[in-house]
Amino acid sequence: MRLTDMKDEWPRMPENMKVQVSELVENECGKADMQTSWRRRSQKKTIVLAAALAASFAVVTAGANGLVRLKEKRAGSYGRAISVDTAGTKAPSVLQDVDISFESLPSGYAYLEQGGQTFKNEVLKGGNDSNLAAAYALYLDKDGSTDLVTADVKSGRKLTIGDHEAVIWQTSESVSRSAKAEAYVIYPEYWLAVRVLTRGNISEEELSTLLNGLTVNPTGITMEYGEAITFSQVNMKDVSLNSGQRTFRLAGTIGDTVSFTGSTHDGTEVSMEATVIEVHAYDTLDMLGDSVPDEWKNDVEADGKLADNTLKYYVAGDGIDTQDQLVKTETEKQKLVYATVEFTNTSGQDAENVHFLTELRRIVVNSDQTLEEKPEVLASQGLGAYIKGFADRYGYDTIKATGHGTECEMGWYDVFQKDGSTEGINFIPHISAGEKMRIHFAWIVDANDFPNLYLNVNSHVGEEDNLLISIGSALNTDR
Repeated sequence: MRLTDMKDEWPRMPENMKVQVSELVENECGKADMQTSWRRRSQKKTIVLAAALAASFAVVTAGANGLVRLKEKRAGSYGRAISVDTAGTKAPSVLQDVDISFESLPSGYAYLEQGGQTFKNEVLKGGNDSNLAAAYALYLDKDGSTDLVTADVKSGRKLTIGDHEAVIWQTSESVSRSAKAEAYVIYPEYWLAVRVLTRGNISEEELSTLLNGLTVNPTGITMEYGEAITFSQVNMKDVSLNSGQRTFRLAGTIGDTVSFTGSTHDGTEVSMEATVIEVHAYDTLDMLGDSVPDEWKNDVEADGKLADNTLKYYVAGDGIDTQDQLVKTETEKQKLVYATVEFTNTSGQDAENVHFLTELRRIVVNSDQTLEEKPEVLASQGLGAYIKGFADRYGYDTIKATGHGTECEMGWYDVFQKDGSTEGINFIPHISAGEKMRIHFAWIVDANDFPNLYLNVNSHVGEEDNLLISIGSALNTDR
């Protein structure tokens, strides 16, 4: 895929696909160099890597125009690196775009399907999108070898996939990276390596089966080196963010109407309005009846009340030269925040499959009246470790929580599309011109964040102008 293709496709991707792509890149590269709030859905345990791997090996593959050496070596004390030595081998003048697919699947696997499309380069285990394997092309650089570094590697082995040499690595969990298996398969005839990243409970044996069914076929489209994703562009040590902050604008409080431009599943713009009707806080999840999300059930005590949220503050290690350091531990009471938001179609036309994404932000109003997310939010999202100077300023950069009280994304809502193509995803099935539609939302929230709570009713529109409705003052009496 071209870099420009990814930029064009990103706004049209369903939200949960964005999460999957983001987390796959995040697991390998930390954070991409984009000013976005990336969402993390799984809790991770800290596993300390006891010792660095000492072994190193090199694999020689015969290419169409010479020998290409796939080399693996130590990177710092805890990581590993691969490079492709192209010395003496002439690089092609242009690159070939390729289609990548897994043509044979282990038992229990299925292709990822989103928005009516089937992605044969991405597979799910047991239909669970938390267990995902995805294959992408990384092209070799034209001017020689570039190391591609992976953090927290605990074991690795080489293997042959057909006529192509490969390496599989297993990594350990840390506070900013999840444990996974990953692989690189070199295709010198196309001047690329196929990288297979995994997330969740996918074993090395299952990964080997997937690799043996890997196919790479040229599409007939050529690319310049600047259009392709190359080793040098995915180098972990070059990844950083300047601030991680989005641009927010205060648009009102409870009862005020906010106007914005929404969109349908096919990208058609729709003029919309949103009004927060009411918000309340509760000690239990009883308001949700039988529809409590499975992942929230662990937040409930035996007496039915929400458990406290234990927050551990870390300075995250890079997994190459440093490891995680625990700074402090705090405990916060959790509450259920339940909001009713009324959406109105003001476009003058009926609309189908209108996307909604209402997030609960924790905001600090600065002395100059600018709005920023609390640093704890950025740390709990895993962004702090990749923001320049964050740990120096706050004394931590990563927060791991036992509960869901720090999360911003919609945890529960009661309107969604069920037409098959967008099953269970956050779309209003149909809203007539002038029609009002009420949607109920719920989040588990740390009670100490109540004064800083704002609803972002147009999160799906983009990062440039996030409209905020203040709700914290209405909740203070519910603490």
